[in-house]
Amino acid sequence: PGNFSNLPAGEAYIAPVENKSNGNIVVDGSFAPIGFLKNKVTLEIKNGQIVSLKGNQRLNAVFKKYGKKERTLCEFGIGTNPKAKITGNVLEDEKVLGSIHIAFGHNLGFGGKNKAKIHLDGVIKKPSVWIDEQQIIKKGKFLI
Repeated sequence: PGNFSNLPAGEAYIAPVENKSNGNIVVDGSFAPIGFLKNKVTLEIKNGQIVSLKGNQRLNAVFKKYGKKERTLCEFGIGTNPKAKITGNVLEDEKVLGSIHIAFGHNLGFGGKNKAKIHLDGVIKKPSVWIDEQQIIKKGKFLI
């Protein structure tokens, strides 16, 4: 009781430290509840919150109707399933080998501290990722 999962398998994810993230994130795969993205979505993050969203009016409207908790960066994940494909179904898309995903909203179920009304994931297809100054993914390819 109290645990959850989804299929297909194939992701490693964490709840980032709340209110610490800053920068721009460009999502180019899919985004719940939209599905497959026709255009890239650019999110500006300040102190862990979305302060600007460009590229999709429908998604912008979704976030605007909620408060600070729902616009809080709540998850960072890396896809590890070599058979998964980008289809527009975020639950599969976030598992694609070498992709990453970020989410906003609720994260109490996996170690976070943010209780929110939503949990919306966005998938980045071929990211470059650094952790503690070490690059671990380059254009969707694992380096470690």
